[in-house]
Amino acid sequence: ATYGQTLADVALPTGWAWADNTQSVGNAGANTFKANYTPADTDNYNVVSNVDVAVTVGKAAATAATVTAAGWTYDGNTKPLVTVTGTAVGGTMVYALGTATEATAAYTAAIPEAKDADTYYVWYKVIGDDNHNDSEAAYVAVEVVFNSEVANVIALIDAIGPVTEITAEIKTNIKAARDAYDDLDEDQQALVSNYQTLLDAEAAFEALFVFSDETAISITGTERYGETLTATATDVPAFITDSVIRWYNADNELLGTGATYTLKAADIGTAIRAELYSAEAGDSVWSDFTADISKGIITNYTKPTAAKIKYPQTLGEATLTGGDTGDIEGVWAWAIPTAQLTSDYDGSSFELIFTPTGIYADLYEPIVTRLAVRIDPADFELQTLYDETGELGFTANFAQGVELDITDILYTQSAYLAMLRASGRDASGLAKLVLFKYVSLSFEGEAYEGTITVTSFVGKKFAGQDCSVWFFIDGKPVNYVGSVDYNGVLTVEGVIL
Repeated sequence: ATYGQTLADVALPTGWAWADNTQSVGNAGANTFKANYTPADTDNYNVVSNVDVAVTVGKAAATAATVTAAGWTYDGNTKPLVTVTGTAVGGTMVYALGTATEATAAYTAAIPEAKDADTYYVWYKVIGDDNHNDSEAAYVAVEVVFNSEVANVIALIDAIGPVTEITAEIKTNIKAARDAYDDLDEDQQALVSNYQTLLDAEAAFEALFVFSDETAISITGTERYGETLTATATDVPAFITDSVIRWYNADNELLGTGATYTLKAADIGTAIRAELYSAEAGDSVWSDFTADISKGIITNYTKPTAAKIKYPQTLGEATLTGGDTGDIEGVWAWAIPTAQLTSDYDGSSFELIFTPTGIYADLYEPIVTRLAVRIDPADFELQTLYDETGELGFTANFAQGVELDITDILYTQSAYLAMLRASGRDASGLAKLVLFKYVSLSFEGEAYEGTITVTSFVGKKFAGQDCSVWFFIDGKPVNYVGSVDYNGVLTVEGVIL
């Protein structure tokens, strides 16, 4: 017999019948019930009543309650995975999580719960009581799914994979996941279960996505107002495609962007450097500072012209006219306007300076150049000189620029020496002093041989040199060689008068 049956369900041998076949067979196990036996030959045999008959009652099969999947769209909350309707027959419902082939967790009476989006396999069965066997285990598949936007972001994050190097694919995957995540509203973002994976990938990528140790930037060009500096970057990793060059001064003020920068007035007196910057990499490489920016140089100009002067006029009297420096205002002037030059410097060039004025004084350096000047000799003047003894008077014409002073006359009958400053060299290679005019002298007594010392400013030009000196005595040219000491004194020895 099986639990739940009546005796009517339990067959007896022929001739036997239960005393009460409506009676339940009772609990599982061994039970005794009354039965009667009626022989086939009642004429010869008596009916036997109330005979005890042992009946073994087996357990019935338990029946599980109705279990249905409680799938839902992921909302971040923990919920039961199944809905149970009705009650189990013959025991207690138990549940376990597992795979599509078996339960992998222990069965418990608690209905399993979950939060994350996934496919869950909920196994269930009935643990039978004393009169029922355990039911067969069964399962339902439960889907906890994301909405389409959230699911797409989660899938994009999963597609990033390990970030161990910089590749175009990894860069693209991270950007796609980030853009999709940022497009979600706050409630949707809260549902992205693998968002930390995106953060970790971005951090790993950022650590790799930088300029290399070999990346550098350098500046070339002239460090002057108005000049253009050029910044050149080298060894920039190929995966950095958004790099830009930015220019800064020493106060870290942004001056401009691009490969070149034209120096401005505000840059004068400060240093400049360039930055190679990548917004994607969040990284920079800096150049060295330039030297302090100096004023500009005026290169496109026309010199003025100088008026002719005549000794003893000064260089400052060589009036300057004309000259063109474009829009740059300023003044042309001689470097040494007080210089007094002889005609031997005729056609020579002298230092000339253009000094910018006004706002241009702060922008440009002065122009320092040279300009030729025409210099005429001074007119000759008749002069009368006397020797220191007052015994001999004479007249002579002096050449320009010659300052003669007979400082040592060792005889009473003396000759006058007049000479011009150096005008070249004679055939022997000595500097030549030329006498323009002569004085005819007569004297009594024998010829005198001695030393004449003459001081002249021109002598300093020939300090340390021997000079060829021409005396005109009584109308006859006589040549001597004299030496000029470093005080500018010309000494001629062995002069015969």
